[in-house]
Amino acid sequence: MKALCVSLLGMLAMSCTTVRALPATQSAPTGEANRVAPWERLVDGALENKGLAKVERFGTRWVLTVVCGGVHTTYLDAPQADVETYVGAYVAARYTYVVRTFPDPRCFREPCDPVSERRMAIVRLKRMAATVEQERALERHCD
Repeated sequence: MKALCVSLLGMLAMSCTTVRALPATQSAPTGEANRVAPWERLVDGALENKGLAKVERFGTRWVLTVVCGGVHTTYLDAPQADVETYVGAYVAARYTYVVRTFPDPRCFREPCDPVSERRMAIVRLKRMAATVEQERALERHCD
């Protein structure tokens, strides 16, 4: 049941998000991973968050939460061992996306269709100095 709830949360977050495709000249993965959200920007073939971000635990998994015109949380794909050192700090993240497909997910009524999950593959994390007031302001409006 927990796996289903997590998958549903990820699908709901993605269905509520307006994203745009990268131009064909940019070097980025193809397909579902090839989308840039309003709270991201393309930099040297990778993505960086706008606003502020935090590394957090969500159950047994790691997530990156970006505060920029709302709060946007995405699972991390195979996070590095030192990701724990960034918990509680504001960060700027550089990342790419990967799409993982699970052919046999748990569900209430079998058979179940495969489930795909878009995750962030972190390239770099950098600590940022910010205040809670700045975070609140960026949650309302972020460029």
